[in-house]
Amino acid sequence: MMRNPHPSLLPVSPNECALAVAIPLTREQFLADLSQLSGEKDFVHHFRTEKGLQKANAEFCWEVYEDDEAIFAKAVCDKVERLAVTVCYDARLDNLTDLLNRFRVVTLVTHGLFVPIEGEAILDAPKLLELLQSPQSQVQQSIRNALEILDSPLLRREIFAPLSGAELRNRIAEEISTICNEAERLYWDDAASQCFKLEQMLDGLSIRLTRVEFERSFPGCIAPARVVEFCDGLHTVPELIESVPEDFAGLLDLTVCNSVIPAGPIRLSRPNCLVAGKRGRAELRSGMYLYGLEISLLAKQPMPFVEVIKQAHLGKPACQTKGGQPCNLFGSFFNNIQGRR
Repeated sequence: MMRNPHPSLLPVSPNECALAVAIPLTREQFLADLSQLSGEKDFVHHFRTEKGLQKANAEFCWEVYEDDEAIFAKAVCDKVERLAVTVCYDARLDNLTDLLNRFRVVTLVTHGLFVPIEGEAILDAPKLLELLQSPQSQVQQSIRNALEILDSPLLRREIFAPLSGAELRNRIAEEISTICNEAERLYWDDAASQCFKLEQMLDGLSIRLTRVEFERSFPGCIAPARVVEFCDGLHTVPELIESVPEDFAGLLDLTVCNSVIPAGPIRLSRPNCLVAGKRGRAELRSGMYLYGLEISLLAKQPMPFVEVIKQAHLGKPACQTKGGQPCNLFGSFFNNIQGRR
């Protein structure tokens, strides 16, 4: 007996797709974000630092950003809107929920970051260490293995029980940070990622032991970090999960740096939906170009969005069967950009 395919694997057209852009594309929003502390908005501050513009005034930062990123991204948005995609600018977290309730495919373009674990993030140190006495999952066992290498006395009750609250929290945070830094480096350090060999790593220091994994493995023991940016501020992975309707059975396409990290918990909590994520940086220009190409391909021939993602990234076979190179398929996009300069 044949089983019906998952809804996310059925062909879609552009009018069944939505694009949520949670990073600023206008001068007003860029300057508003830049005026806020980096703890409230991170993307524009990250751009400013990456470009070496810390001493430049805000207007000049916007001009650089507009030329490097915003014009290109806005041109793609204009293009896909003409092809019937719904585009939500300055997207808040509740906008994402609304789009997921209305569309089969939703692509989120935003900024993600790694947040180090500090002492105040350890909410219940004794409970965390008690859970490690008898690990209940593979992840907890891996964490215990790592702590045995880094600070084995910390796992002994007679050692950690007499420690003061602040002293214990700081000691745990230091060891967890060491583990997380080892794992998270493989996401942002291209050289380390290319040289990575799992069998050469210390026991327990696996690529999956990011802060998000610690938060999931010890609920209530570690404060969730605010790691995903929306127009209304930075949000935690649990908040992102809650924004996905429980009955959503479509595809959530995360164009976010290191989006494989939040994608895993979303899949576990929302098993009806398909989540597309990637490892490494999500470059805005390349991500927007690929999205424009994906929608151009769908406009010519509806197909499952997972298939169009594959074809757009590979540049085949749809590009070859529909008239050649991706730039030919998406040629008016380049004209649109030139007309805006």
